[in-house]
Amino acid sequence: MMATVIGKIRKERGVAGQFAYRVTFQYGEDLPFPVCACQKGRCRHAMTFIGNEFSESVYATLPGTGVDGNPIQVRVIDPERFGPRLTPSWVRAYIAGLGEPVA
Repeated sequence: MMATVIGKIRKERGVAGQFAYRVTFQYGEDLPFPVCACQKGRCRHAMTFIGNEFSESVYATLPGTGVDGNPIQVRVIDPERFGPRLTPSWVRAYIAGLGEPVA
C-alpha cells in the first residue's frame, strides 16, 4: 500500500505581505475515496497556497484547470483547522487531511 507523498514545499514572497507555498504531491492508495480521475499513486498534483502576513485568509489553487484553462483558485474554509498560520506544516496537514477548499 502506497501512502500519499508530499514533495518539497517552496515559499515565494510577493508584495504587501503576500506569500505563497508551492508543492507537488501524489495521492497514495490509503485514501478512503477517489480524489482524481487518474489511477491512485500514479499522478502528480501541484497546488499553490497563498497567504498574507496581515491576514489569516488562505487561498488555494486546485489541481486541474477551470473552463478557461487557468488554475482554479478558491478560499480555504476555516484555515485554522490545519494550523494557526500558513506554514509548511499547515500545507502538509491540508494535503493529509484532504481539506475542503471551496468557499
